[in-house]
Amino acid sequence: MFRTKFKESLMKRIITLLLLQISCVAFSASDARSHRAVFLKGTACAGKTSICNALQKRGWQVFEEDSFLIKQLIVHVQERFPQEFKLIKQAISGKNMAHAIVRNQILFKHAATLIERQRASQALDSVQMQLNQTTEENNRSMTAWVKFLQTSVLEEIEQHARKGNIVIDAWFLNAEHLQELQQRLGAETILVYAPLADLIQRTIKRNSEALIESRCITSMRFLRQPFIEFFNDYTLSTDAGNMLCALSKADFLHTCDIINLCLSSSGDTVQTQQLFTRSEFSKESFAAFCQPILQQFEDHGVLYVAPKKSYEHTIGTHSLTPDSAAEYIEKITN
Repeated sequence: MFRTKFKESLMKRIITLLLLQISCVAFSASDARSHRAVFLKGTACAGKTSICNALQKRGWQVFEEDSFLIKQLIVHVQERFPQEFKLIKQAISGKNMAHAIVRNQILFKHAATLIERQRASQALDSVQMQLNQTTEENNRSMTAWVKFLQTSVLEEIEQHARKGNIVIDAWFLNAEHLQELQQRLGAETILVYAPLADLIQRTIKRNSEALIESRCITSMRFLRQPFIEFFNDYTLSTDAGNMLCALSKADFLHTCDIINLCLSSSGDTVQTQQLFTRSEFSKESFAAFCQPILQQFEDHGVLYVAPKKSYEHTIGTHSLTPDSAAEYIEKITN
């Protein structure tokens, strides 16, 4: 009899705890959904960060994936390569370390000695070589790390969403994760668009300003990033329906000329993107990428740009200032 009563009492406690957990989860979800949530999608240098900054001034929470992933990358490298990390840290500041590891864009500390620079360069080569290995073990390790990062990003976004209205600049999450978050947060997705020529001009300006400041290069981007992303996200056709803007063959060729001027003349071979590290176009790889695009212009002087996916709203940063874009977002999310 005692055992029966004890079991009944234990079961009641377990059921009570389960109900409490369920209510807490429901409360968290409803708490997050009580605030406005917006996903900004678009290419590099489309203007998402400027819009985020404008919304932040209006009291919105901002989640920028880049900043979060950079911190996670540094932690990962420190844990996996402690000796190499120590040598890299002696010559390269923490805020510039991610660019050195992933992009091989290295800005040494002003006071770093020649020997410290040499040791850091050797340590970087070692880290990059191991991260780029296509062995089964490294592939498993990278896959597990990517899953961990995606889960961490989801958790961070939900935590931010509970504090207030949130704008999310995210590219790392896959379509499944985005759909899941949209359902949980009731988020709207907004495409942030800028014409191809604007993207390239902004990238060049952004890189120049980072080099002139010469202390932090985290804002630097390869020209290949906005260029490739543009043609991944948008389609060119003769159909003017659903178009965002027109792109003439002359404008496309001029943009290509500008990019070519910025590329290294020594890039005579195609540079492949490795498992982990990334690199800029070589002149040859850029020409190869442009060839099929030029073929689309063969019989047409003008083609029309349209997004490959459908979005609830679109903001053109070539015609709207960041403050005007922020005002528009607050209006459509009320």
